[in-house]
Amino acid sequence: MHWKTPIISTILLASALASRGAPVTFKEISMLLRNGEQQPFIFSEVEKRKLLQPLSKQEEAALKALGATPALLTALHSPTLLAPPEAVAAYNARLQKLQEISRTPAAEEAPRATAVAPPNPGSPPASVAAGVAAAKDAAPIALLPDSAFSLSQLDDAKAKARAERKPLGFVMVWGQFFGKRSDPRAKGSAPAFAHFYRAFSNSLVLVFVLHESELNDVPGAVQQGFSGPDEGGYAPNMAVVDATASHFIVEIPMGGAKGDGVKRDQIFAAGAAKIDQWLAAHPTATASAP
Repeated sequence: MHWKTPIISTILLASALASRGAPVTFKEISMLLRNGEQQPFIFSEVEKRKLLQPLSKQEEAALKALGATPALLTALHSPTLLAPPEAVAAYNARLQKLQEISRTPAAEEAPRATAVAPPNPGSPPASVAAGVAAAKDAAPIALLPDSAFSLSQLDDAKAKARAERKPLGFVMVWGQFFGKRSDPRAKGSAPAFAHFYRAFSNSLVLVFVLHESELNDVPGAVQQGFSGPDEGGYAPNMAVVDATASHFIVEIPMGGAKGDGVKRDQIFAAGAAKIDQWLAAHPTATASAP
């Protein structure tokens, strides 16, 4: 994957829109089938959010090749499942806005999550605390769903974490945070999201977890952080676990709705100190003995 791209792919933009209750697209149905999602769930999503446009014969054939049952394909023919014109117009307007954001030089786009980097035993991972300190001077940024790994890419994320000897940081987010150019020093959830990314993206392998639909699917060690006393009650927040996603290290909150970058600096620094202390005893970033 390339580190920079001037145009976001439609399917990634669609995944950002999906969390807003936008109509379901052919590409989203394809993605759900490829990820092994249960077909009753797919139908319920279409029934709830409606279908952006009727499926073509070629699209139906593609879905059938991905395992769609005749019952699902027949159900998707129903005219009652089609989105009303105003919903389609709103979707297209939002899609265009996100595309414009991605082409705006002032809104720096975060690098895409890459798969496995080759191990480099001669170069130890960067200090987590150093990344937090550097983020005090970080510029605004627009984050997108592929700026980190998704939960469906967990195996790739764990492979990268093991190869680079880094813990995993599971960031709980709402879909509405994506596509917004946000200042990491400002107050609010979107700036806090940008701050989390700026402070931890180099020292941890980040995984975005959608609050709307994925909280019940995270590994047990991550759930320990998300449901623990340090979660703070606001998103974004981050559960940090070892590179195998089986050992909980620390939960880092955003510091409340009114907290700004200065307040988060203190919270992040405290969390970073715990991670660095843990890494000193576990240099492979796994809970097992080095």
